[in-house]
Amino acid sequence: MKEFSVEFGGGCSCRNGQDGLARTGVPFDICTLSDLKTRDISKTRVVVYPAAINITPEKKALIDEKILAEGRTVVWCYAPGISDGRNLDVKRVKEYAGVPYGTKGVSTTKMADGWTSVYARDYRLYTPEKLREIIAAAGARVWASKPCVVFANERFLAVQTRNNAPITFFQIS
Repeated sequence: MKEFSVEFGGGCSCRNGQDGLARTGVPFDICTLSDLKTRDISKTRVVVYPAAINITPEKKALIDEKILAEGRTVVWCYAPGISDGRNLDVKRVKEYAGVPYGTKGVSTTKMADGWTSVYARDYRLYTPEKLREIIAAAGARVWASKPCVVFANERFLAVQTRNNAPITFFQIS
């Protein structure tokens, strides 16, 4: 049922980013990198990985196998892979981000292995509206016409809005 998955890694406090995700109008899951060892994410179209600063060779193998596959879109923030657990190298960021470290704005790059990288150095650029655009471009369903909090599963839909403005929900099949 859920087409959008969020992975928060590295113990980073990403509360503002999570709040932005919550207001996209798209239900999502949160998991850790260690969850991916046993979790089936084959139907997941978008993964947001905001704290991927330290990608050791072991983590890289898991990320390559489970996340950077199946035509998925991966949203990165700040400096993905800048550390391999031994040293810092800004050149490694391009391997994940598709663009050099510190590139301004939000960059989208189709990677050679068929997945799409979305990168912004500053997480504040990932507004609910921008995330909705990224999610829709990845082919995942945006459920509501306006940013709002949506929780959904096979039998239940709950919505929280900020005001009384009308919201249209798109056909859910």
